Formats: sequence, C-alpha cells, structure tokens
Amino acid sequence: MAISTNTLVEVFPPGEYIQDELEARGWLQTDLVDILGVDKKTVSDIIAGKRSITPDMAVLIGEAFGTGPEVWLNLDNAYRLHHTRCGADRVREVSRKSELYAKYPIRQMANRGWLSQTKDMALLEQELAAFFTPEDLGFAARRSGDEAKEPLQLAWLYRAHHLARTLPAEPFSETALARAFPELKTLLRDPADLVRLPEILARAGVRILIVEALPTSQIDGVCFWLDQKMPVVALSTRLDRIDNFWFTLMHELMHVKYGHGRERAMLDVDILGRKDDIPKEERLANEGAAEFCVPQAELEAFIAHTRPGFSMAKITAFAEDIQAHPGLVVGQLQHRGVIEYRQHRGALKKVRSALLADVAFDGWGEVATTTA
Repeated sequence: MAISTNTLVEVFPPGEYIQDELEARGWLQTDLVDILGVDKKTVSDIIAGKRSITPDMAVLIGEAFGTGPEVWLNLDNAYRLHHTRCGADRVREVSRKSELYAKYPIRQMANRGWLSQTKDMALLEQELAAFFTPEDLGFAARRSGDEAKEPLQLAWLYRAHHLARTLPAEPFSETALARAFPELKTLLRDPADLVRLPEILARAGVRILIVEALPTSQIDGVCFWLDQKMPVVALSTRLDRIDNFWFTLMHELMHVKYGHGRERAMLDVDILGRKDDIPKEERLANEGAAEFCVPQAELEAFIAHTRPGFSMAKITAFAEDIQAHPGLVVGQLQHRGVIEYRQHRGALKKVRSALLADVAFDGWGEVATTTA
C-alpha cells in the first residue's frame, strides 16, 4: 500500500495504517515483532495508538515497509496534534493570550500597575477593555518607521488620558493661555520655580501631568483634548534634562495654542532628535518652543559674536541676559551642532524631582489613582 501525504489530514492513529500494511503483506503482528526486533507490547501499543512513534521506531518501521521514516513520524504527529486539540480549553486560551500580547504591551502595563498581575483570562480581557476606552483614541504625529513601538505609545497615551480626567482646571481660552506665557517665562531661570507650573497652566485651562514612558517607547510628550475646551499636556521627562523639559513643554503648549490635537492626539517621540521631514504642525510647535526658550535672533547674534570659543562663562552671561537657565542655551547650541553634545553637559540640570513634588504623575514606583 502506498501512503501519500494526503493521509496527514486523517485523525486515525498510525497503528491503523500499520495494520493495513500487515494485511497487504499477509503478516501478523508477531511477524512485525520479529522483523523490528522489539517486544510484542511495543508493537501492540503502537497499533492501538497508546504509544507514540519515536524517531528511532519510525526508521525501523520505514525500513520494514519500504516507506521511509518521515511518513510514520508525520502520521503520528498529526494524530497526536489532532487529539490534543479536541476539547482543549487551554489551547484556546493560549491562542487568545497570544493575540492579546501581540496587540497590547500587557507585561509592561502590569509591571506599572495599570493591569492586574493575573492569569485569569476573563479578568485580563475585562481590564483591557476598560483601559482602552474610548476605542477611537489615537494619535497623529508618529515618526516614520515607528510602527513597532505603537502599542507602547498607545498604552501610554491611554494612561495619560484617564489620569487627565481626574485633574481640575479653569475653562480654557486662548486669551488665558496667552496671559500664561509671560508667567511661564519667569520660571525659565530656576528649576525650583517649577512649583508654580501646575497652577499657572490650570488658570489657563490646561491640565498638565507626567507619566513615565514605557521602556523603549521614546515618548517625550503629547497634546490632546478631553473635549473641544479641555486641552491636556502630558510629559514623560524621559531624558530628565532642563532643555528637553522646557522644549517639550512649550512644544505641546504650542500645539494647544494652535488648536492642534483636537481630533487626534499629537504624540511626540524623541522630540529633540527630529530635524527634517516633519509635519507642518510639528514644525510650528518646534519653532514656537525654540523661540520661547531662547529668542532665536538673540541666539544667532550670540553665536556670531562668540565663535569659536563657547565657554561656560560666556554661555552663563548670555543666559542671564535673556533671563533663562544656561542649560537651555547649551541644549540649543548642541542641537544646532554649534557645540558637541559632550560639551557643558553639567549645565543640563535634572528637573524631574522638582516637578514630581507638585505635578500629578504616574511612574517611578508610584501608581496614580484614577476612576476612569
């Protein structure tokens, strides 16, 4: 009897095909026992489907019937796999979990306390459904080639969205935001003054919070609106440098100023690394943020008069003239390529600890509460 690969779809144990081979040759099971040189129980169990065909046994059976070992291994594997699937709730659960883990960063979310550390499939699905609500929440400003990190970025955005709903703020108006900008300017010199930041923005109708970025997501900040009159700025303080903080904050506030993000959140990834080929909205936000932190005409004049020696003393004096922290000047000089990134890095002071004392936050071992 010739056995084709088509028989792999059958669900019968391979022993039935062995029995067919025996009948075709006029052999008994005892004949096969003698030919294979094994005990009678081994052959009996294989034919009854009680024993799997090992690779060694497949070689012997293949030689006995002149079929080759692959046929018997394939038949046995197909039978065992089919038998395993029948009524296997665990197999279905693994399949569903695999789909969820491919779609959502479940492990990272659970590590942050956004999901339970649960093995209960029903509970996990329930928590994911609650977390990723509303279903149409998305973002617009994503870098080309960043699709692999999108689940991380989306989870971070949803967390920020839920937490923002718990924050108070006055009704937003463009006039109130315009009045807030000069007040924000007074905070540029000293990180300790950031204690006033939440109150200034709340009076302008802007909710601000900090959510630690999920690993490798490279998120710096986002602007989105809870409704048409409720803008939110969420930051990650990923780099924890004064230049990155102020540039990102003002970048997001420029999005608010221009009304960006009302339909889709403006998510900003690796913001200081962006240089070319960015959307118009991002370019406007970049220009506005740079101008706010360090007036660009004055910076150009400083660069022209100071080349090639940008000492820390000269940078500090210029920063004092424009009423800003020296780290903001150093950051822009580095970004422009005027000085190397290794130069004057001591000026790039950390700000996260000052911010976390007064700004609503989630991360660094703490889990913010939310009713969302």
